[in-house]
Amino acid sequence: MRVRTLSLASSLNLDCEWVCEEGTSPDLTDVRFSDIVPELRSGGPRSRALSGLRLYRHQWEAVQALEKGLNVILVSGTGSGKTEAWVLYSLANGKKVLVLYPTLALSADQIVRIEDYYSSLGKGKAVVKVDRPTLGSFKTDAVRSRLLKAEVVITNPAFLMADLKRVAESVGKSYLAGFLREVDMVVIDELDFYGSRGASLLVAMLEIVASYLTVRKPQVVILTATLGNPSELASIISDITLRRTKVISGRPFKIRNCTYVVLGRSIERVRKEVFRAIKEYGIPDRELEEVVKDPRLFARNAFVVIEYLRRKGIRVALPYFDPAELISRYVNDDVVTVVFTPSIRAAEGLARRLRELCSNKALIATHHHLVPKKVRDVIEEAARATPPKVKIIVTVRTLLQGIDIGNIGRIVHYGLPLEVREFMQREGRKGRRRELSETETVIIPITSWDKAVASRGVEGVNEYSRIPLEKVYVVRNNKYSALFKSLFKAVLGAELSRDEIELLKTLNLVEKPGTLIGGVIKLSRHGIDVWNKLGFYEYGPPYGVRRALIGDREKELEPASRRDQVEKYQPGAIDVAEEAIVVSSNRKVIEEVSLKVLNSVIDNYRFLSDALESYESFKVRWGEKRDFISDVIRGKVSSYIKLRVYVPREGFGEYYEVPYSVRWVVESRSRVKLLNLNGTLIPRYEEGVIDLDVSTFGVYRDFTYGMVIEVDPATNVEDLKVGSAALRLILRQSPRYAISFRELEVGVDPLMMPLPRIVVWEPEASAVMEVISWLDVYEESLKLAREPPKLWFPLLKLVDRDAAAIVAMKELKWGDVAALAGKLAKLLSRSEELSLGSVKVLLERPSRALKVMAVELLVIEHRDSSLFVLAWFNGDDLNAYVTESSGLPKDLVKVFEGLLREVIDGELTLVTSSKDRLRKLAYTRTLAWLMEKLEVSRQLVNPYEELKRMCGVDLLNVSRISQELGIELPRAAFTAGRAREEARVYAERLSRLTYRLYQVYIRLRNMGVCPKLR
Repeated sequence: MRVRTLSLASSLNLDCEWVCEEGTSPDLTDVRFSDIVPELRSGGPRSRALSGLRLYRHQWEAVQALEKGLNVILVSGTGSGKTEAWVLYSLANGKKVLVLYPTLALSADQIVRIEDYYSSLGKGKAVVKVDRPTLGSFKTDAVRSRLLKAEVVITNPAFLMADLKRVAESVGKSYLAGFLREVDMVVIDELDFYGSRGASLLVAMLEIVASYLTVRKPQVVILTATLGNPSELASIISDITLRRTKVISGRPFKIRNCTYVVLGRSIERVRKEVFRAIKEYGIPDRELEEVVKDPRLFARNAFVVIEYLRRKGIRVALPYFDPAELISRYVNDDVVTVVFTPSIRAAEGLARRLRELCSNKALIATHHHLVPKKVRDVIEEAARATPPKVKIIVTVRTLLQGIDIGNIGRIVHYGLPLEVREFMQREGRKGRRRELSETETVIIPITSWDKAVASRGVEGVNEYSRIPLEKVYVVRNNKYSALFKSLFKAVLGAELSRDEIELLKTLNLVEKPGTLIGGVIKLSRHGIDVWNKLGFYEYGPPYGVRRALIGDREKELEPASRRDQVEKYQPGAIDVAEEAIVVSSNRKVIEEVSLKVLNSVIDNYRFLSDALESYESFKVRWGEKRDFISDVIRGKVSSYIKLRVYVPREGFGEYYEVPYSVRWVVESRSRVKLLNLNGTLIPRYEEGVIDLDVSTFGVYRDFTYGMVIEVDPATNVEDLKVGSAALRLILRQSPRYAISFRELEVGVDPLMMPLPRIVVWEPEASAVMEVISWLDVYEESLKLAREPPKLWFPLLKLVDRDAAAIVAMKELKWGDVAALAGKLAKLLSRSEELSLGSVKVLLERPSRALKVMAVELLVIEHRDSSLFVLAWFNGDDLNAYVTESSGLPKDLVKVFEGLLREVIDGELTLVTSSKDRLRKLAYTRTLAWLMEKLEVSRQLVNPYEELKRMCGVDLLNVSRISQELGIELPRAAFTAGRAREEARVYAERLSRLTYRLYQVYIRLRNMGVCPKLR
């Protein structure tokens, strides 16, 4: 029997908003899986179930591309059969495949499916899993023997990176080298899981495998739900493998789904009580009265309004309900319900309450990394049974990826995740079988963030889910990836390029920095230390810091990374997941005290007793009940660690962060003021701040991208803080960038000495700063100022609580906040204002992020031969190729073809004044086709002609414009004996001038004006 949440809500007097959406299905082909691999019909249960199905269009396109020897980047949502696409090709062609999953434990279900498919061909033992935990089960020689015989080796990136380091030091230490020598294909699954830094490192490892370990260049398959720059990644993969790369998009199968936002219990009764109270006490608040008059608006803001009235001394009932009352009824459903919670502690607590309400406790299970793997396997199989033997699974993140339980028909979000990508991954767990007629999404708000979204009902959830998915960026010249490759080559004893040696020299990692012509170099002690500490997930020793929880008895927790120790586990920090407080943090162990036993040990920690006294003084001042544990759980007491961050002043370099203070923020339960910010009712609770008297520990070091800009001392620091937070919000909301809050930090230096400083950095080196055009962000801020994001204030509070407090205190509107972000973006662009006649033009400094390539060709005739100079400028790098020949030089044509492919693959605009001369280089069919493709797609532009056409002039005064732009062209007369060098300088400067003139043209076109350019 199917259970409907709408009926349950009605029977429990719960108020909720809901909406249903019809399902969608990917395009199907007429090709069935058994048409390609007939043996699937007689395989295991999964193989047989798959054999009769028709392929989705994107699956068939992937198989066809792989059959042609191409690489494939398959961008498609969760549950769209991405795994089956490459497995089908591999099975049919007997390929040796290396498969990379984030972790084997979390991808166990996908691995079981792969093993089942290979078993249908009698090759079950040809699939081998290897990572650090599995090594303990076999002797080293046995592991290597199994790997040599394998057809499919499945591992994780951390193990691969460690093994590549073993290869560099001594190939005999490697486990994977023998298999990789013969590998035909490398599959990287769930690329978006790793973030931009991890994805870039994966590509660097792929290049090392293809360049130093394999006999032949392997095919590459990349599977991901979202990708910021698929064309650029395709170009990079093609360069590594010397194969074309095809980007294929797909969509998952979805059935009809109904979304419910649960707002509370008996809200209409409470509304009437509130309305009577307002009239009785005569509260003169027009906005409050408008909210209470509207039943729908009141339902969304009930908790805010009631807490506001309680501050006024008016006591009315809360529309509270026990979420377990609703969730426990789902045990009567035919389908499985998965409940996602924000922490393990919350998952265990909710599961205990559910078991209290259910007679058959075996129908309820918890699933997280502290539950033994074998127990999790049992739970998954019980959920797959028909009918399911487990009906409700309470989890945190372990069911997000890699596990396919076809019986899941409902997802309960017990609190919303901060990232839309995680929300979509949760949603992708359900509705994977066509026989399910309908699925459900149930949202139960539990935090201020959830309630802010729920205050707009289903519309708020839709607004949240429509925020662009956080993108993953793989940037061609990511110097973090280059650092790993350079260190690998140095340790291996291979020859490094000049750029690689220059990078290592700049970072002080080379013992002999004078060798800058390329070649074999020797690392310094610092270089060896960096090599040893460079890891896939973080920089530092390959082991964590022990964590111990002091409760009724001491309990071992999951070790913390060195970075987390610095950022999250300082004395006094509140660990919400464990409902504990850190009391000690040092090199060997992090000790935490459970909130349950806090009173019994408080005298042992002076800083805690002082902090709790301060907490109690706030509660007394506000006239509120003192309940520290409850306030922590409800988010009314939170902690954060202040860090001093030292970043590169410009570009890539060493980065480290030092904790210097731990602060508690205590938020009142009742002292609240209602603010109407752009039509959204926002509660502003009174807050108290407690700086703890603790000694912090540790330093975290790494390498990353950064930028530091000093501003004048008269600048309002509060404006800088608000602008910094809003800038990150705009970059997150922008469809063009969709940069995760985790990828980029923009802040104000806390030292503020001697001048205020804006600090921009990447917490993990993704090179996303190389992609951002700050002038474009400035223009986007102007557009967004007119169209405020509906959830801007709660998102701003997530980004920076202090900045949100300033906004609330000053009652700033979104337009004011966006303007502050725009000013900061304009400052970061370091744009320069040029005067062209009466028109002032704002130009951003050249950068690869602008996606423009200026190419110029000079041909200087001699008696017997000609001098050819091809120069190109991409905003960062200026290059020239000079050659002399009596005919058209083939090597020059090859260089030009490479430039054209880079422009097309990277979706760049090629700008030139030499269009006719460049056409003469394109004498082959391929080059002619590439040039034609650029012209048709308007990626080939002559800015000189465009400016003349736009401004209606016959001639441009290039001398004047070049002088204004600060690019003086040398005289076009070439001296005998120096012609090559003089021509090279002329062509390089001309390419820079063309690049800048294109910027002028675009800015004038956007402004809709034309100065006098004669």
